[in-house]
Amino acid sequence: MKRGQKATILIGLMFGSTAWAVGEEQETPVIDIPNAVVIGDGILGGGQPDENALREAADTGYRTIVNLRGPDEKGPFENEEELVQSLGMDYVALPISGGADLNENNAKLLAEILAEPSALPVMVHCGSGNRVGLLFAMKGFYVDGLDGPVALEIGNAAGALRVPEQVRALLAGDADD
Repeated sequence: MKRGQKATILIGLMFGSTAWAVGEEQETPVIDIPNAVVIGDGILGGGQPDENALREAADTGYRTIVNLRGPDEKGPFENEEELVQSLGMDYVALPISGGADLNENNAKLLAEILAEPSALPVMVHCGSGNRVGLLFAMKGFYVDGLDGPVALEIGNAAGALRVPEQVRALLAGDADD
């Protein structure tokens, strides 16, 4: 079994419980955003959507947009929150501006959002998709109780291409407490 296949199976097992708890499988329409990845039932991750992608998300039934970009990051439009809400979707800002924000608290906040059936389907995005994958790795580690290397595989499959040294050390068990 290839590494990517293993991570995909693990992601399916992790998020399969969401569909089971809701009682039905959640469709995940793939929207044209940079580095789009279906992370689990009803969960799409990737890079910054443009206005057309957000309109398509609304048209295909997305209920929630989670933005991991920091407040000082320039996006393609002035006010993403206003646009998302005008399209009838919920908007959640969960800023991950650097490695220090990849922590247990933010992993738990992401888990709370994903556990709410009325939030699904959900699009989780940052600038490129990298922080999406990293936050899913942290969720796997802190919330789902996965071993660090397995959590990192999940993060890689969910879009993490560049892993900060402090995150790599934590997931390898080398971080200072």
